[in-house]
Amino acid sequence: MSVFDLAQTDPIEGAEPIPENPADAHQLSGDDPAGIAEAVTDWLTGQGWAIEHNQLGAGLNGYTSPDDKRIVIGLFSDEGVGVV
Repeated sequence: MSVFDLAQTDPIEGAEPIPENPADAHQLSGDDPAGIAEAVTDWLTGQGWAIEHNQLGAGLNGYTSPDDKRIVIGLFSDEGVGVV
């Protein structure tokens, strides 16, 4: 899931360049029978990160604020469910 602007990254010497138009991120849907979202959330909060679920502007799925150790995840449905 893309959560940052690739222009904010530095290329790795000798690595293949990232395609100019990589596959667009898309919203995840469906069940999480393996509990991956909960496990990732637990691990991140254990590392001092805050996880928030908020309504975001059109086309935004979420973003990360490393300075604040905060991850904001968009609410994707009428029920207010977001995916980590």
